[in-house]
Amino acid sequence: MKKTFRFLLMGIMAVSMVFTSCKDDEEDSKPQPEQPVFSFTLEGVASWEPKGILAAYDSYDVVPLIEAYASKNMTLSEMMAYFTEETEASSLPADLVMIGTIAEIGTHTATGNFITSDSGETAAAYITGQTDLGDGFIIPTGWVSETMTATITKLDLTEMKFSANISATMKDLVYLYSDGVIGISDSKAFTATCKDLSFIDVYAMYGK
Repeated sequence: MKKTFRFLLMGIMAVSMVFTSCKDDEEDSKPQPEQPVFSFTLEGVASWEPKGILAAYDSYDVVPLIEAYASKNMTLSEMMAYFTEETEASSLPADLVMIGTIAEIGTHTATGNFITSDSGETAAAYITGQTDLGDGFIIPTGWVSETMTATITKLDLTEMKFSANISATMKDLVYLYSDGVIGISDSKAFTATCKDLSFIDVYAMYGK
């Protein structure tokens, strides 16, 4: 998780510097392209519009990955500042959606969660906050995918944009961490849509 955040934020910072150094010299009367979209639903939980979104293509591993992170409360610059530090899973901010899958057009499926088993490269999580299980053992609260299907409908490595549809069955993080001793045993249905989200290629930009 640390590696992912570190590479992701280095790329985002570089991209943001380019954005902030550009100014609109003249008005463009041409029709504007359709805005990128990130939306999600989690059964029994009100969905929200992200305040900040980070997305990255990571070709470091044998199988390239595409990842998206959406925050309800943090802007892009705030997410950059936060994740630049060595981020521990226990300190992840509330209302954060994380999605990752294989960076190939088509449908990718996975069974298993990344807490108690190997879910492969296709997984999702919705972080709601954190809790202390006792003796200072702090863990994030929220939901992680146990079964997930991600369909990549667009992956443009020239324009650096991707689109995807995600559906998953989510389990309670506390329930998984505690081996079912505490937490919620029920599952929740999760869906997400990514449409024309811009991303950066962290490996091409920074290598190993």
